[in-house]
Amino acid sequence: MDVVIGVRNSSLVNEKLINTYTDVPYDVEILDLSINIISTIENENFMFLHLASCRIPHVFDTMFIDLPNLKSLDLAKNIMNSLSTVPFAHLRKLNSLNLMDNRPQL
Repeated sequence: MDVVIGVRNSSLVNEKLINTYTDVPYDVEILDLSINIISTIENENFMFLHLASCRIPHVFDTMFIDLPNLKSLDLAKNIMNSLSTVPFAHLRKLNSLNLMDNRPQL
């Protein structure tokens, strides 16, 4: 993960987490949740969110609704086979979206 001076970041890679409600301090702005089983995300402070290899099969329309400050989202190496633009429509600050290497489960 890139280091950004003056920004709080947290790496919780491969911690078997399922949500960000109790496991992540509220003031974290850069969060790496790669290799977890995240189903719920809530924290309006997140600016950079890494969800690579989380076995995400589908991005729900409201999945990122509580992330108005999100600038970068990494959804690489999940198991999505299709994606709607609806979950990203309200993310006005989003300038980087990584969807590489998504392979649906058969």
